[in-house]
Amino acid sequence: MDVKLHRLLTLVLAAMLPALVRELPAQGRLAGTGRFWVEIEGEAHVQSQHCVSCFRRGNAIGPAVLGAVGATLPAGFGIAVAGRTFQEFNTEHTQHSQYFLLLGQYAAPTFPRITFNLGAGHAKHNGDHADSDSNFGSGPVISGGATVRLPAGRRAALTLSANLLKDVGGSSNFRPTTKTLGIGFNFGTSCRNSRC
Repeated sequence: MDVKLHRLLTLVLAAMLPALVRELPAQGRLAGTGRFWVEIEGEAHVQSQHCVSCFRRGNAIGPAVLGAVGATLPAGFGIAVAGRTFQEFNTEHTQHSQYFLLLGQYAAPTFPRITFNLGAGHAKHNGDHADSDSNFGSGPVISGGATVRLPAGRRAALTLSANLLKDVGGSSNFRPTTKTLGIGFNFGTSCRNSRC
């Protein structure tokens, strides 16, 4: 299962490359300063179970939903608040996780078609299988990733994203690492100056 999943992730990232390489009309993020946006995204999650006493040794795999709001700042920077909820898709186990993140974003002038993000926040996990009593807890989490907007710079756009989240502490020894791939929809406010 893991080999097939890694092949799928590779294929999805390879499919994103043409969008990164070809000439697009504007930046990967909304052009201009002080533009607000909202995004909703469906994601595929692979959650590695990192704890000493966990009954389970494999990955938790399943769908997730992301909601985010943000604003563009000068010099290619931006800020966002995001929340995502993950539900494992498995007949034997059930793992549920929630993430709340504050993100800093940046679209480099030399490679503006992609927006990078780094952030930190809080994660909460709950495993309700009888043998997964150690697969729960809450605590701080760090996050990093990248997003491509298609078409770039427009008010309404499709988004393709890849992210990595890592629990770094908290109320239990359950500190998973989560990889995500997502596709969604982003809508931004109108540009108010001639530089957009």
